[in-house]
Amino acid sequence: MEKILWIVIRGLVYGLLKIFCHFKVYGKENVENLNGPIILIANHISHMDPPVLAVAWFRKSPIRFMTKKKYSFPPLGWFIKSLGSFFVDYDEPISAIRESLEILKKNGTLGIFPEGTRSKDGKLQKFQKGAKFLAKKSNAIVIPVVILGTYRPGRGFWSILKKIGIFLIFGYRIKVIFGPRQTWSDGLEEGYKRFYKSVEVRPPTLFCVIAKEKSDCGDLMGLPWPTASQ
Repeated sequence: MEKILWIVIRGLVYGLLKIFCHFKVYGKENVENLNGPIILIANHISHMDPPVLAVAWFRKSPIRFMTKKKYSFPPLGWFIKSLGSFFVDYDEPISAIRESLEILKKNGTLGIFPEGTRSKDGKLQKFQKGAKFLAKKSNAIVIPVVILGTYRPGRGFWSILKKIGIFLIFGYRIKVIFGPRQTWSDGLEEGYKRFYKSVEVRPPTLFCVIAKEKSDCGDLMGLPWPTASQ
């Protein structure tokens, strides 16, 4: 039942992202033939990141995410759980680690945002120690992931109106790039940063805003365009 629910919810969210956010996934060849426990480590710039990454994961088994217990209230909790999350009390990290290791022990896929919290300026922050510990303890395959297009700076009423206006007029462009596999011994943070920096940033042009042609410009509204192969 859980897998059926996962497939249905994933399909609905994927459709919405494809229609309204020009959603694209790159680097699928890096995760097609993997076996065993997998840890996906990704940058964290928005509340949208977990569902976006969950939808980008095209394999049959869902990604499992740690989610703060305070988000477990219905109907939000039901939606989050349907996308593979499990709720943890961040004041009890041992319990969260145990549940994560249990998932990996069963050859599951664990999604981790190693910065520990969302980046306030959209830039990559220093990694916490949890991801490396879990990778070392479980001997899991580690896949670096870069999420682009979900960061929207600013808070407050006028900022929200501006974001809604941009979305309605232009739409957002959201992309997920899966990188080559790593191991914990490679130095997770250093390896991830190398992959993160390999994503090229191009300036936006007026033609880009009007025609949305990737061959002639960078991403809409100045968002980075990945150089990874499609």
